[in-house]
Amino acid sequence: MWQDAKIAEEMRQRVFELRYPSRLMSKEGEEELIKFVDEARNAPNALAFFKSLQEVFLPALRDAYQRYLDLADPI
Repeated sequence: MWQDAKIAEEMRQRVFELRYPSRLMSKEGEEELIKFVDEARNAPNALAFFKSLQEVFLPALRDAYQRYLDLADPI
């Protein structure tokens, strides 16, 4: 019975975490990405900004998703 109560408490805690996720994000290890995104704001005009999205950001995001899928356990 104690184990059932412990499992129920852990499930309740997890539901709470999913419902109300922390808004705090760690910047540790992400300095290069933050600098990269900050530099995009310095685009000389809107066309250059959107071109950087199309040619740099979106392909990098696609590649990151693919790497994640390659490393993740299959469902």
